[in-house]
Amino acid sequence: MGRYILIKTKKGQVWSLDIVVALLIFVSGIVILFFYAINYNSQSEQNLEDLLSQGNFASELILSDNPPYGILTNNIVDQNKLTTFYYSDYQTLRQSLGLKDNFYFVMDDMEVYDSPVPIGDINLVLHLESEDDLIDGESTDSSSYGNDGICTFGTSCPNYLSSGGNDGSGAYYYNGFGNYLNSGNDNSLSFGNGGLTVMGWIFPQTAGDDRIANNRGRGSNLVQAGWQLKIKSDSPGTWGFFDSFVNDIDGNNIGCYSGYCGSAGDRWPLGEWRHVAMTFDNQPGVGTDTITFYVDGVEIYSNTATNIDNINPQNSLPTIIGAALYANGVLSTPAQLFEGSMDDVYIFNRVLDSGEVSDIYNSIISFGPPPEEELSLIPVDYVGKINETIVSDNVKVNRIIVYKNKPVKFGVYIWR
Repeated sequence: MGRYILIKTKKGQVWSLDIVVALLIFVSGIVILFFYAINYNSQSEQNLEDLLSQGNFASELILSDNPPYGILTNNIVDQNKLTTFYYSDYQTLRQSLGLKDNFYFVMDDMEVYDSPVPIGDINLVLHLESEDDLIDGESTDSSSYGNDGICTFGTSCPNYLSSGGNDGSGAYYYNGFGNYLNSGNDNSLSFGNGGLTVMGWIFPQTAGDDRIANNRGRGSNLVQAGWQLKIKSDSPGTWGFFDSFVNDIDGNNIGCYSGYCGSAGDRWPLGEWRHVAMTFDNQPGVGTDTITFYVDGVEIYSNTATNIDNINPQNSLPTIIGAALYANGVLSTPAQLFEGSMDDVYIFNRVLDSGEVSDIYNSIISFGPPPEEELSLIPVDYVGKINETIVSDNVKVNRIIVYKNKPVKFGVYIWR
């Protein structure tokens, strides 16, 4: 009996020992998990703080006057600095900013081409913003070349619409029977064997063979070299690109000479703002020349040739907005006059690719390699103070800055 009791007591001791060991293991697990959780949360928070710190640091440097990354002058966005920043080498700029992680810079409603940096990669040779009242007979060219649009106030000058345009900051209304701008024949507007891009916003009210812009005038049998961008209507209430082309001094042409560009479906309603563009890639000699047309940042027609050479007009004709001022190389009565409004007319002495055309249409610029997935947003108030943080390994630091007298969003993504 005593031995039985002894055996029973030992069994109870064994169970007690098992419970103690299990409890110790359980407690140890909880402690390990607790410390792991602390360390994990601490590491995660440290990652977030690190990313956020880099984002804030990059934002402060970019929103400064300091070259090579600052885009401000006297706390105002400087277009030259903005454009230089946009075309900077990513790795070099990242190193200059002192960032160890990837960054992606984006701005909404901003125009990288609003004014140029010195001639080089950007090659903007004319930009008529249509924001002058024209009382002095001049539409200011905001490029560095001074190709102002000249007119006679009260007769040939279009009507200034102070709140018109695609962005409401101003536009010119061309009456269709005498209004045009003459930007002259400076050498910067002579493209020779090179490429070009012409673009702008139009609001046509009629389309009876109207010129948006050109430097060749009108005439027969392609006698005069140059380029022209025109619209016409073949059905009520619509317009399409018509007789828009480039030709060289030998009469070779590329585009839609004496016809419509694209298909019958490539028509747009009159009385609406549209962004239009024509690019010409000149490969003289044995190369393939390409002309491309866009509406609202989307390619609608492209054509190729192999024989286009020098496209400079033989008589050094001026670039005209809204009309044809010459016929067969000789000054003549204005003809093929545009009726409607125009805004932000650009000319580049290089070919912009489809992405650049789309960016200008959307007025959005970005810089750096974009993240492969959508990033979490850190909301901020008007002065840039963070209101709420969403924990993520990807951080976007937003700022609201004033650009052209209106608030716009500025953002830097930091990601790894």
